[in-house]
Amino acid sequence: MAPLPTLRRVPRLIIALGLALVLPLVLAAPAALAQRGDPIFTVGGVLIEVTGPDLVKARDKALPDAEKKALELLVRRLVAEADVEKLPPLEPAQIETMVSGFEFENERTSPSRYVATLRVAFVPDQVRAYLRGAGVPFIDRMATPMLVVPLLRTKTGVSPLEDRTDWREAWTRVAAIDGIVPMTLIKADKPDQDAMSPEQAFVGDMAAVTKLAERYNAKRVLVVIATGEPEGPYAISSALHELAIGERFEQPQVTGIAAGKLLEAAVRQRTRIEEDYKAIAMVSRDWANALDAVVPIKALEDWIRIRKRLQYSPIIRRVNVRALETERAYVRLEHFGTRDQLTKALGQLNLALREQAGQFVVVER
Repeated sequence: MAPLPTLRRVPRLIIALGLALVLPLVLAAPAALAQRGDPIFTVGGVLIEVTGPDLVKARDKALPDAEKKALELLVRRLVAEADVEKLPPLEPAQIETMVSGFEFENERTSPSRYVATLRVAFVPDQVRAYLRGAGVPFIDRMATPMLVVPLLRTKTGVSPLEDRTDWREAWTRVAAIDGIVPMTLIKADKPDQDAMSPEQAFVGDMAAVTKLAERYNAKRVLVVIATGEPEGPYAISSALHELAIGERFEQPQVTGIAAGKLLEAAVRQRTRIEEDYKAIAMVSRDWANALDAVVPIKALEDWIRIRKRLQYSPIIRRVNVRALETERAYVRLEHFGTRDQLTKALGQLNLALREQAGQFVVVER
């Protein structure tokens, strides 16, 4: 995959000719330029703000700090939060060798001030070597993207999809952040409104959610709901629709969110989603384990639903049905990772793994 064109190599000569020459070149670059680097190893939105009589030199001087910040953001994307502090610090020269290219975006200039955001593409193999050298597990593949539907519910009902509520504004900012779980906010335009009403989103109408998702070619839809009055406090709830298996998974509710803290609540919610994904994606695929379990059921439909969830889990290699009876199924789960990791993976699918009377039991939560 071709790296981003870098201003550190050939265009360095152009920089010396003056900012007035550089900006038209950058602004004329195609929009797809930033996508040439591997998306998971590319970080955008790093703020650069400099002042002074010579903006070119000031911007050039600010690049090492911006690249360091970009690397910090990348590390937090790839590594579990608890492992970030285990990584050794790097000198600017070391970071520079890990950068395959960068470009400036959202540039604003005045005679004495320059503001822009930096998008940095890193060399995947060098980043992997740095993380492996520190003995830190990491992920190097993106999760399946999510389509995000923010809803605000008050005592008068659920606000229209197109309302510019504080909750929607919070998710407009949060969904735009580069992350390991890519997110797209619904446009809430006329086609979206025709596909699904806010009431249908609130109750989890799978047919309406599926119709909306088809417009975005999405396989996962996250409906995030803030319930409360303008003065607060709010209760935050959400439901993740996994359309590949036709299931809706409700997430734990958070209460007592102050009116001015909705953005922080959205950030925490996305952080939790990303950390949950990391916990499963980091599971080693080098060897598999097996676990025999009983799945209590009341009807064949129960077994079909639970089996779909088990087969959908990224760490379950195979579901072997040893016997199927009227009230239970006997299965052997071939899985990657430890039993604790299997338990966590099942929990994300609203299944619980328990030990009862000397045998393992998988039940719906």
